[in-house]
Amino acid sequence: METYDYLIYSSKTTNKFEYESLGKILQTAQRQNPVVGVTGALIFSNDHFLQYIEGGTESVNQLYLKIARDHRHDHVMLKCYSNRPDRLFGHWAMKHIEESLIEQMNCPRDEFGDLLISEISVNDATQLFEQISKQ
Repeated sequence: METYDYLIYSSKTTNKFEYESLGKILQTAQRQNPVVGVTGALIFSNDHFLQYIEGGTESVNQLYLKIARDHRHDHVMLKCYSNRPDRLFGHWAMKHIEESLIEQMNCPRDEFGDLLISEISVNDATQLFEQISKQ
C-alpha cells in the first residue's frame, strides 16, 4: 500500500518579502509541484507562513530544504513530519488558504485578536489542515 509523506512547517517572512511575492510563490508552486508530485496548502497571516506539503519522500524533503534556504523565509520550523495512506490536498498543487477561512478555527491569537499561526500546536495544525481539506 502506497503512503504519502507530509510535513507542516511555519516560518516568518524576512524584511525582503513583499506581499506581492505571495502571488509569485503560489504561481511557482502551482506550476512546479505537479512535476514532482507534491500537493499541499499554504496559509499566510501577519508575516507568517504555515504550510502543509505532501507527496513522495524525496520530493517533500527536497521542497522543504529549498524553502528553508529561501531568502524570503526566516525562522523556518518543522512542526510535523509523518506519512498517511492518502493525500489531503490531492487536487491542489498548492491551495492558498485565505485568513478569513480559518478565523473560526482553533488558532492562537495575540492580545489584539490577530492570528498567530506560528504558535499553533502540532495537533491543532494537523486538525486545521484536515478540516480545510474537507471544505
